[in-house]
Amino acid sequence: MKYIHGHVLSRMASTALIALTVALLWQCDHPRPAGLKAHYRLLFAEGKLSEAQALVRRHPMRFRRIFQEFLQEGLRFQAQKALPEADRHMAMAREIAHTFAAAWGDSFLVREYRFCEALKDTALQKKLTADSLFLVGYRFYREGKIEEARKHYRQSLQLCREIGDRKREVDNLIQMQYTLYREDRNREALAMGEEILTLSQQLGYRQQEAW
Repeated sequence: MKYIHGHVLSRMASTALIALTVALLWQCDHPRPAGLKAHYRLLFAEGKLSEAQALVRRHPMRFRRIFQEFLQEGLRFQAQKALPEADRHMAMAREIAHTFAAAWGDSFLVREYRFCEALKDTALQKKLTADSLFLVGYRFYREGKIEEARKHYRQSLQLCREIGDRKREVDNLIQMQYTLYREDRNREALAMGEEILTLSQQLGYRQQEAW
C-alpha cells in the first residue's frame, strides 16, 4: 500500500514537473505583452529580423501599439536632436510597419510612418503637442472630467488638422464621441460616428471602422 501511495505521489510530481516545463517553454515562446517590446528591441538589436517579424505576426494587435510607441519615442528623440536614438526607434517602427504590409497587406502603418518621418521643425512640434494634449484629455476622461477632456481633444484636433495628421484626427473624434455618450448626447455622438467612419475608410484605418 505504501508502495502504491508513493508511486502515485511520484507520478503526480512528474506530471506537475512536466506541466511546469511546458508552461515555461510556452512563456519563452509567447512573452507576456509587457515584455514583447523589450523582446522585439533585443531581436532587432541582434539583427534577428526573421525572429522579430515572426514575433509581430504572433501578436499583431499588441504590435500596433508597440509601433506607435516606437514612433512616438523616435519623434521625441528627433525633436531633442538625439539623432542616433531617433534613428534607432524610427527604424524599429519602420520594420514593424513593413511586417504588417508583408504579412497582411495592411499598408496603413507604412503610410503613418512615412507621414511622421517627413515631419520637421514646426510641424514636428505640433505633432508632439497634439499627441500630448490627446493623452492629457484621455487622463481627464478616465477621471470623469468630461469637459476638460473635451477641451484637450479639441485642441489636439485643431493641431492635427493643421499638419494633416488624419490618424490622430480620428482618434480625437472617437474620444470626443465618448464624451458625448457619457453625457447622453446620443444623437450628436451618432452623427460624429458617421464622420469617424468616413475618415477611417478613407485612411484605411481598419481598427476604427466599427465606429
